[in-house]
Amino acid sequence: YFNVAFFVVLVSLLVQGWTVAVAARLARLEVPPESTPLRRFDIDISGHWDLELLCYALADDSPALQHGLRALPLPDETSVAAVVHEERLRSPNELVKLAAGDQVYLITSARNVDALNRLFIAPHHPDRLEERRFFGDLVLEADAELLDVAAFYGLELPPEAPGLTLGDYLHRAFHERASVGDRIKLGRVALVVREMEGGRITKVGLKFR
Repeated sequence: YFNVAFFVVLVSLLVQGWTVAVAARLARLEVPPESTPLRRFDIDISGHWDLELLCYALADDSPALQHGLRALPLPDETSVAAVVHEERLRSPNELVKLAAGDQVYLITSARNVDALNRLFIAPHHPDRLEERRFFGDLVLEADAELLDVAAFYGLELPPEAPGLTLGDYLHRAFHERASVGDRIKLGRVALVVREMEGGRITKVGLKFR
């Protein structure tokens, strides 16, 4: 019995291990992996409850290395607090360029974290999971009116669309069980669930087909 159980478990692990990635790809269950800062801290300042302190450790392929420190394309409400360079804490005014191995500390709004992840962390995933290919070139707020989006991009509206936001429409289409990566065709575009927070869709990708 022990030998039979051992053989069954071993075969099951080998077969599942080799096929789960292929099965997920065929079922279109893959989503781009999330990049995250090395450290992330909440900052409690009266009147600014969404501020955070982020730390990024720069790898050799970090996109940030292509820019000078003062020329970094930082989002609004973002500032470099300090840089640990050659094991020394340096003021941003002391450095001209960043180098691999530096640790960069930034103060920013929580809504800018995704943009900063893309700036400081190079993607390490297949081309098919590159964010723009997967989610589309445009990022829309989920509370945008579907009627306005359709009028701007010349889309044909479904009968139930008037009065619905993008988030409402997607939640209804997926029976309140939407998840990141879910998509639905709407004329010549696909609406893709890009970000969720607490079970609520917050951002939607617009991908032209």
